[in-house]
Amino acid sequence: MTFQSNPPRFEPDPRPLPETPDLIRVRFDGDRLPEGMQSLPSTLANPAELRFTGSVLQMAGRRRDADPNGPALIGRRLHHGDCAVIIEIDAQPPAAGPAAGLVFLRAHGAGEALVISGDLSGGRRLELLERRADGAPWRLAAGAMPAGVADTGPLGLAIEVHGAARHFLFRDTTGDWRDFGQLATKAIVSDSAATDFIGFGVFVRRDCVTSADIASYTYVGLSDG
Repeated sequence: MTFQSNPPRFEPDPRPLPETPDLIRVRFDGDRLPEGMQSLPSTLANPAELRFTGSVLQMAGRRRDADPNGPALIGRRLHHGDCAVIIEIDAQPPAAGPAAGLVFLRAHGAGEALVISGDLSGGRRLELLERRADGAPWRLAAGAMPAGVADTGPLGLAIEVHGAARHFLFRDTTGDWRDFGQLATKAIVSDSAATDFIGFGVFVRRDCVTSADIASYTYVGLSDG
């Protein structure tokens, strides 16, 4: 099998948001992206390359000169003001620095990412990154401390969105959810909510190939209460 380099493209949609189920659960056990899952256009992210194994989605990125270290992204438009997204992901960083993780991105390119990163000893850790605008570098979020995780095996990564606040959590496949940190800025959902995006991605590196296995993606619309 070879990587497919032409997944469906995410495009800004000025139309009102359609009715969306409060629960969307996706397992990547088929041979194509499920309906509603899209790739961001190259103006916001590196191109994604995909391979379907029948049990997980294997994802890599193709580097382009405009954003050589940015992520390649797959995900869904944000349909609720309050929501949660959970992914099950496994990545083995080939070097120190970000490899892959859960990404929230606004239409203008600012956003955050909870990522599996390599450390200088060859192990793995979780880092919370942020980007202030399209084209700006991804950096460690202010005040966010990395967390150590097992050197191998899949992880659960989650984001809970409540208006202007984002709450990040993580766990291994058998453990309880653990708090990672919170960020609060202007409200995510505005008149341009149709172009906000939560998904998963691999960070494209100058000097090595980065890939990830994604087993599942769950989107939960939360009530206002």
